Amino acid sequence: MSRQTSGDQLVDAKAILEAIAELKRRGNTAILQELESIELELASHIMEECGLIHASLLKTGAKTKLIRHLNQQIESLALAIMLSLRNAYRRLMEESAEASSQQGNKTSPDHDPQHNASGDASAN
Repeated sequence: MSRQTSGDQLVDAKAILEAIAELKRRGNTAILQELESIELELASHIMEECGLIHASLLKTGAKTKLIRHLNQQIESLALAIMLSLRNAYRRLMEESAEASSQQGNKTSPDHDPQHNASGDASAN
């Protein structure tokens, strides 16, 4: 089953688990800083929304430690989703480029059976 068959198959469980593992290995801050250097508006949006969620949680009267933990979980969720989408899209582009290059090799004169047959016939 090819990932290219449907957009809903682009991000599979493996892509999500890989993103979660990378996020745990590198940490939210490193991933967010990398995102900020690549896609400033998206990183700004994530940070702004996390800030608004944090402010809303503070209004509930919950303990600060719990609020900090919940906010970190929410940030991790957003970053894991974003990271899995970016990695799956990158993989799709690599597979597409590979398929295009293989398609190009099939149509090149070196790989054309008729060209080789005619070359062999003229040599005899």
